[in-house]
Amino acid sequence: MSSTTTRRWQGYFFLFLTILGGSTFSVFARQLSAVFSPLSMLFIGEISIVVFVLLSYGFFPMLRQLLSLTMRETSLLMFFSVLIIAGLGLWYMGLRTTEAVNAELIGKTETLFTILFAISLLHERFRRKHLASGLLMLGGVLVVILRDINGGFHLHLGDGFIVLGGFCFSIASIIFKKRFLHLPPEFILLFRSSFAVLLFFIASPFLQHPFITELQRMPLSLIPVLLSFAFLSRFLSVLGFYQAVERLP
Repeated sequence: MSSTTTRRWQGYFFLFLTILGGSTFSVFARQLSAVFSPLSMLFIGEISIVVFVLLSYGFFPMLRQLLSLTMRETSLLMFFSVLIIAGLGLWYMGLRTTEAVNAELIGKTETLFTILFAISLLHERFRRKHLASGLLMLGGVLVVILRDINGGFHLHLGDGFIVLGGFCFSIASIIFKKRFLHLPPEFILLFRSSFAVLLFFIASPFLQHPFITELQRMPLSLIPVLLSFAFLSRFLSVLGFYQAVERLP
């Protein structure tokens, strides 16, 4: 088996991990959003990624990679991180005022945005697989709506936030594909999550954010949900996505 074929199969494996982890995001985040504010959800998700990346890859290799960055790379990574933070913030805001089914369905607009930007900005050819994936997503949405899940599919105010969040994610994906393929995916993940945590600590004193109070009031029954959200929904799904993008055409 050639190295190209092996690399591609590795990409499909990481893509599977992304789908597996990402499928849990709306469900777990919807449950946690009943206790935690959007800013708290952002902090929990990003600090979890920082911890898991450092445990998996080590502190000093990540530090060496950070010190080797050029000023331009650092600036682009910061802009990339801001897009991700904005997208996550919008998603968490949306989840507080919509249903998990809505979030899962409307969140698919991110993929459509990404395909459009890849064609227009990266000048990728529109292939049959793009058409097939778009039709499959549209078909899935129609099936769910027509089956009348939970007594009917209704739009909510939070759905608009989720669309805007998907728009931010799609721009970030294009930047990653165009500018960051030479950097280790785990380092990019650590950088953007660390940047988010840093902004959280900078903003918290001015916002009088009640994260500790929310944590103390969290029911013990939500601890498995919190741990699953941290590992599956955040670390595994996001790392798998970056690893897949690096390996797949």
